[in-house]
Amino acid sequence: MKRPMVWLFGALFCFTLIFRYISGAPPDNDSHYPLNFLLDRKTSDSPTVCVTGSLKSIEHKPNSDYLYLKKVLVNLPSGGKSCSFSDILVICDPKAADSLLPGNRLWIEGALQSFSTPTNPGQFDEKSYYREKNIYYKVYGKTIKLTSARTDFFPCILLALKNRLGQFYQSHLPPEYAGIVTAMLLGDKASLQKDIKELYTISGIGHILAISGLHISILCMLLSFLLGKLPLPRHFSFLITAFFLISYASMTGFGISVNRAVIMMIAYLFAREIGRSYDALSALAFSAVITLVAKPDAVFSCTWHSAFTARTKRASLWK
Repeated sequence: MKRPMVWLFGALFCFTLIFRYISGAPPDNDSHYPLNFLLDRKTSDSPTVCVTGSLKSIEHKPNSDYLYLKKVLVNLPSGGKSCSFSDILVICDPKAADSLLPGNRLWIEGALQSFSTPTNPGQFDEKSYYREKNIYYKVYGKTIKLTSARTDFFPCILLALKNRLGQFYQSHLPPEYAGIVTAMLLGDKASLQKDIKELYTISGIGHILAISGLHISILCMLLSFLLGKLPLPRHFSFLITAFFLISYASMTGFGISVNRAVIMMIAYLFAREIGRSYDALSALAFSAVITLVAKPDAVFSCTWHSAFTARTKRASLWK
C-alpha cells in the first residue's frame, strides 16, 4: 500500500467526524463543562471560585496577563464540591505574573466564566479556539498566591530565553518593527501594534506573522549550515537539530502550524539520515495524525474565521 500514513490519517479523520456527529457537536456536556450549572444561575453570571494548579505557561497581552494552569482543581463557592481539569485559563492584571515561573503551584480566587461563542458571521470563535487547547473555562483572577516555589527547569530556561530575546528586539529596533519581529520569531504578539496587525490582516498576509513552515525551514537551514562547518558526526548534528526544533516549538507555544512544520522537518531530516526518500504528503499526514491524537478538536479549528474576516474586510474596502 502506497503512502500508508495518508490512509491512516483518512481513517482517523473520518472516525473523529463520525464520533463527533454521534456524540453531538460541540461537546457541551457535563464531562467537558461540569460547572455550567453555576453559570446558568440568575443570581450570578460570574461566580467566585478558588483554583489551584501548576503554572504551565505565561502569555503577556497589552492589557492583561494570561496564565495557563495544568493539573487544576476548582473549588466551588458552596457545598464543598470540587472539579478537576487538565488545563484552565486565568486572566489577571498586567505585570501580576512577572515573578511567576513555570511549575509554580498557585492558589487563585476569581470570577469563573465560560468562553464566548460567535454571534456574527466571521466573528472569532473563542470557545472553539480554547476547546482545541483542552481549556473549557476562564477565571478572572483577583487574588493570586504562590503556594509552592517549585519550578520546571527546562520551561524556565525557554521562558528566560524568550524574554531576553524580546527585550533585545525592543531595545534595538523601533517599536513597530520590534512588534513584527517578536511576533514572527517568538510568537509573542503583545507588542504588535494594532494598526499594523490590522494592515497585515486586511492585506491577506496575516499568516506571515504566525510561525509556520517558512520560519522553521529558515531556522533549520541556518542551523544545518552552522553545524556543517563543525567537525561533528552526522548523527550528532541530526540530534542537535531535532532538539533545537522541539525546543523552539515549545518556546513559541506549540501552535498547530508550528507542530506541523516541526514534525515534517524532523521527518525530512530523519529520512535523509537513514538514506530514504522524503515524501511530503506522507510527512504531512504523519504530522496530522500526531496532531489529531494529541488534540482531537483540532479538526474543528476556528482558524478559518480569520481568513473569512480578512476577505470580508477587503471586500468592504472596495465598496
